[in-house]
Amino acid sequence: MRRSLPYSLILVPVFSGLILYQILYTPSPDELLAPTYDSGVGSSVDYIFNNMAAIFTVTSISLYFTAFIILLILESLFLNLSKRWLVLPILYFGFFYTMLIYEFTVKSTIESSGEYQNRQNRLVLDWSRVRLVTKGIQHWFLVNYDLPVTFEETALGRDGYLAHRIVPIEQCDDIRDRNLHKIIEGLFLRQLYQDGAKSEDYCLVSNSEKPQGRTIHVSREVNPIRNIFVNLKKIDFIIRDWGDNEYRIFAGTSPTLFPFPIPLVNCMPQEPQEPQEPQPSWLGCRFEFARFQGDPFETRFETEEPQWRILADHLQLEPVSIHDREIADTRRLMQEMHMVAGAILVNEFSKLSEAIINPDKSIDDPDLRILTASPEFIALGAERFSLGILRNLEHHRSGKGNSSKNIQILSQVLAHTPTEKLAERGALILALYEDADENDLIWQQTALLGAIGAIGESALPVILRAPEESWRQDQAKIAGICRVGHAALPEAEAFLSRMWEQDHAGDGVLTINVLYAAIRRTGMAVPEFHSRIERHERRLTRRFGDITPESDISICDGALRH
Repeated sequence: MRRSLPYSLILVPVFSGLILYQILYTPSPDELLAPTYDSGVGSSVDYIFNNMAAIFTVTSISLYFTAFIILLILESLFLNLSKRWLVLPILYFGFFYTMLIYEFTVKSTIESSGEYQNRQNRLVLDWSRVRLVTKGIQHWFLVNYDLPVTFEETALGRDGYLAHRIVPIEQCDDIRDRNLHKIIEGLFLRQLYQDGAKSEDYCLVSNSEKPQGRTIHVSREVNPIRNIFVNLKKIDFIIRDWGDNEYRIFAGTSPTLFPFPIPLVNCMPQEPQEPQEPQPSWLGCRFEFARFQGDPFETRFETEEPQWRILADHLQLEPVSIHDREIADTRRLMQEMHMVAGAILVNEFSKLSEAIINPDKSIDDPDLRILTASPEFIALGAERFSLGILRNLEHHRSGKGNSSKNIQILSQVLAHTPTEKLAERGALILALYEDADENDLIWQQTALLGAIGAIGESALPVILRAPEESWRQDQAKIAGICRVGHAALPEAEAFLSRMWEQDHAGDGVLTINVLYAAIRRTGMAVPEFHSRIERHERRLTRRFGDITPESDISICDGALRH
């Protein structure tokens, strides 16, 4: 006799309990659409876990029910269960395949029609192209075009859209507003979507609660986002810290990332040659476009370097005088530097700004990582803040603050001060070393020790007095002498000769490179290549054999990079 109840029913309360537990501990749809944000540049961890929980719940329910159906089929076939229970598997798989057929036939036909596309203006993102590398948008806007752009995490409504007004370009009275409008039109729309979006597709929105006009609908399988709106006075994109010096851009409440090659910028605003005729602030800039390769979540990318002027001319941007960015006092300097650093780095850089204003404020490791990531950023910071950094170094050396870490970070920034500015501050910088004993932390700041050679002959006594406790300090002293140049002789000759005779097997080739460059730039006769370094002779002669005392100081930096 066949059984009327399946053994599989025993699993129903177990599965029900697991499903109930997952539902109770899964965020609501509102939480999923609007992930929690930390202050400043938030963490994406909350969103990732919320999304995983939702997907896991839905998947688990499907797996539980599928397992139950399979067990019913097995019991009906092999364990004498009534065949009536096979109705459930038939209904389940019938519904599944009906929906599948509908998805790939009827619905796809409707959605591919021109009328549907015109009505929905639907664009599907290619996930393989989704990524943003750091150092981009804010630096570009503020340094090159003096645009008052801020990236803010705007409070969003329950519907998940932003309702900010975009003024038509004819109503833009300010040059910077017109430039920003052209950038939005030219880069954030025409080049943003590779699927054929046009400039008129972005939404002109009133300040009312509901959006008016056309909208761009971008859809993905799991979490579609509603609308993308942009404000002329600020771009309501959200920059999120993804770790490992990688940042990604979000629109509104969407976790979907924009799939476009973001322009990275490697440039500094040039001072005009004649104050009476200020030059455009974008002179000398070089645009680099990242072409992402392989896994979008990896940090590897390649760059192309088209002419920056072609892009600026294409967008018809109007140059803005850099005189508009003049600032009066130290606190305003902090604010400008804060902006130049970009809202991408706003959270971390604010701590550095506080530390420069308040010497007792400690600086954390993330700041050091960010500061050392961009040479252009460091150079600009060192130029603007050199006096404040010097005051702080003196404060921390006196034992009044968190000395070790702050001295390390501030010294690294100061070491990147442009050569002419470093020479101007020479007396103040050398004063840091006047009363320093051999155990003073200032001697351990090898980047600064090597940089002070740019001050000139007056820095030589300080360089030669530095302790020789490690190969890094030896390398810094050699680099400093290289920067001093011919004026370092004859005082530095004995030191350079002694370094030449040492075995640099554990130092790597950089010490040998800069040592050879220093010997050539000081005008000292090149000693004989002894057995321990003779294998480097051909390479050194080829790369640095043409250095003379008249060679530019930058040759010393080049030796440290080869």
